[in-house]
Amino acid sequence: MAFMIPGAKKTKKKSKAVAKLSATEKENNRKKKSLHTKVLNTFKNMGFEYLKTDNIKIKFDGLEGELDNVFLFKNIILIVEETIEKGSDHLKKKIVFWDKLRPDFKTFIKWLKETFDESFNKFDEFSEKEYKIFYLYATPHSIEDEKKETYPTIRFLDAPILNYFNEVSKAIKHTSKYELFKFLDLDLSDIDHA
Repeated sequence: MAFMIPGAKKTKKKSKAVAKLSATEKENNRKKKSLHTKVLNTFKNMGFEYLKTDNIKIKFDGLEGELDNVFLFKNIILIVEETIEKGSDHLKKKIVFWDKLRPDFKTFIKWLKETFDESFNKFDEFSEKEYKIFYLYATPHSIEDEKKETYPTIRFLDAPILNYFNEVSKAIKHTSKYELFKFLDLDLSDIDHA
């Protein structure tokens, strides 16, 4: 029996209309969540700090967009875009935004430091010139080499590469970041004594 204050009127709860998802939408949501979990766990296992940038709109050179994930380790900044789409339209849109952001790293780093001050304070202070920024495109699909060669400023974490890094990061945790540094063509001298 529900407790009721004497003299109070009983009100009916209004039910919220919940849109039912189709089987395809449910499957896509499952795939997105799986990809995000894999990306997040991989970089966290490597010792990167996660900056939750999804759903934060930012504008560069008049073009507004958002970044799915940003990961930070000392002076290494990884912008990681996630997609379950197979077509190249999504990639082209992201490259347009990346091309607007790239020439203005100083403003981008300033925005990151102001928005995620606590995360940046975990590491030493670096000048804008010392930061190394990479744009990674994560997908659960394989991407043909021709497409990778078409976009040399993007590092592709397609299925085989992402799975490799995920497994290595599970096995050897923070040490696996050195495998990633090789993939990014970084020398240890590029990193503040990782």
